[in-house]
Amino acid sequence: IPDAEPYFKTIAIAAKTDAAMLGLADYYVIAGRQSDALPILRELTRKPETFASATMRMAAIDVALGERVPAQAKLRDVLEKNPKDMTARVFSARLLAVDGKRDEALALATSVVKDDPESPQATDAYGVIGTVQGAQDRPEDAIKAFREVLKRDNASPFALLALAQLLRARGELAQAETHVTDLLKVAPKYPLARAELVRILLLQGKTAKANEEVSALKRDFPAAPAVLKLVAAQQLLAGQIDAAYTTFS
Repeated sequence: IPDAEPYFKTIAIAAKTDAAMLGLADYYVIAGRQSDALPILRELTRKPETFASATMRMAAIDVALGERVPAQAKLRDVLEKNPKDMTARVFSARLLAVDGKRDEALALATSVVKDDPESPQATDAYGVIGTVQGAQDRPEDAIKAFREVLKRDNASPFALLALAQLLRARGELAQAETHVTDLLKVAPKYPLARAELVRILLLQGKTAKANEEVSALKRDFPAAPAVLKLVAAQQLLAGQIDAAYTTFS
């Protein structure tokens, strides 16, 4: 990535366009150089045509630094100028959900879906709705929302895993296995998906196959929390209490 800086700088200087400057700022963010990106973005917020995109990038930097309050403030600034900005509304809804403000998050995400159900942002809004409904112990509504995500993006890892977990909890193991299998076609090594498959296999009584997958996970991701939880559960079932305690620790 460091070798790319001259390329992005040359484009930004030669093109002298806002898009080129945003590209340079994006490069700095990807390279972990937020302090270099911020002056560019601040300058771009002075222009009406780039105010929203630059401000939302600054909000994303805030979130990456764990500063969600100033991030929300920036999103409010965007929405004050353009209340219909779908991207800002979904971004804000996600932050509200993370902060435990579920009713506000649900209302905002639902408004996006109602205003333009076919927009790209509606896909993300349904994801927020599904997450909030699941957190509020409303599995039927959560499942419905995540299925709306899959209607728009049938390979969404987030929605496929969420549906697998929700359906497994309801005992609908065949459907749960279908969703996690579809996810593994997209991301074969994804440890959370493989861990979910193990849980489903165990509930189906396919112990040998589950144990094989746990062994493979231990080899591929020995320190992953999802894998360690499965290993500890295995140890508990085998009566290895001390070993399980060590693994959980």
